[in-house]
Amino acid sequence: MYALLVVSEKLDALLPEEWEQLHAAGHEYGEVLMAVVDRAHKAGGQLWTVPPRTPIQMPPGFAPLAKHELSLPVEADMLDVIQRKELTWHEARLPQVAEWEAKADGVLAADVIGVQKLKELVHAGAEAFDVRLEYMSRRASPSTARSGLRSDERLTQLHSQLLLATSWCEKSADLASRSQSIETLSGLVQEATAFSLRLQEVEEVAAKLEKMSSWISQARALMAEPCELRELQDMQRESEQLRIKEPESEALRLRCQACKRWVNQIHNDLLRRVSSRTAGGAKLSAADVESLLVQARDLKLDAPEIRQAEDRLAESKRWREQAAALLQPPQAVDQGTLEALEDLSARVDDINMALPEQPMLDERLTAVKAWLARAHAMLTGRGEVKEMAKLVKEAAVLLIQLPELPKLAKQQQVAALLAMPAAWLGPV
Repeated sequence: MYALLVVSEKLDALLPEEWEQLHAAGHEYGEVLMAVVDRAHKAGGQLWTVPPRTPIQMPPGFAPLAKHELSLPVEADMLDVIQRKELTWHEARLPQVAEWEAKADGVLAADVIGVQKLKELVHAGAEAFDVRLEYMSRRASPSTARSGLRSDERLTQLHSQLLLATSWCEKSADLASRSQSIETLSGLVQEATAFSLRLQEVEEVAAKLEKMSSWISQARALMAEPCELRELQDMQRESEQLRIKEPESEALRLRCQACKRWVNQIHNDLLRRVSSRTAGGAKLSAADVESLLVQARDLKLDAPEIRQAEDRLAESKRWREQAAALLQPPQAVDQGTLEALEDLSARVDDINMALPEQPMLDERLTAVKAWLARAHAMLTGRGEVKEMAKLVKEAAVLLIQLPELPKLAKQQQVAALLAMPAAWLGPV
């Protein structure tokens, strides 16, 4: 220790140009210091004990030190010099240490302290005591009392706490980058009981653990009852934000996906006016819609689309019953029947389902409207008798009893009379 002290004082006394010579020879401060101290110990014959007034021979190439007398006194004198040096050093550091103590009291008075704040405090203490943190002992007790300690001991224990906290924070940050379970976070919080200080980072993890526990309780309750898709999505987003890795989070995620697929399918294939299935396949049948409703009950989904699908299904049943009444067997087409057929045809797009009676209805309605168009053409113009007779016969086949039929029959008779030769009509 004394040799180190003597050599460091001598090195500090070197002139700039002498240091330039050492640097030119390739020697740095630390190298010079340790080499000279090593020579001092070798000169004494033992590592820590030297005979009185032992001269220190300069290492080769350390010419700038040759003119400086370097010798070691007796051991008793060494201890006295060291004690005086330490006392002088302590007295010189007292203002900085007192300032640091006051700062430490203020920082540690808070209920919670962040690791960054603790780090700044420890580094400020190292500067106040003029020590290097890497040389400080790590064997200090983890528990830190806030009074009754000497300042250097306080700094040592705070440094020990900082090392533990830094290691804990690195582990916490690594875990935070991945999904976590309740068990993992509980273990992390349990490890933090080694800290005597309440760290802000630990409080945040504990708060997250509490949120995760609360989320799991809510998820279990939600999974047991019918709920809306929005509720599932909200819970899933919260699970992703918390990075929860538990069976409940996976079960909720799968249920949320299944419910979303159901809602998309019911919209795309049924509730839209123009079904997405019309381009790629047949519309949904009544059996398909009933199957989808069973799926919704199995998923415990509470959605307005369910009521809409039920309404569509009920409407399709009413439509089929009304269509069957008109088509099986075919009813005579009077004005009321025609209006009923047109109403059924107009409702097809709103129902947007596969209706087995629809082709028959479309065929019947198309045939009646085609007959009406030709009949109107005959009634407003001059048609041939044969064409009029053909339309009257078609009306009988199509069971048409519309007002245009008697008008057409009468016009046919008139046209037939006009077409007869005058001799057949007899004297006027």
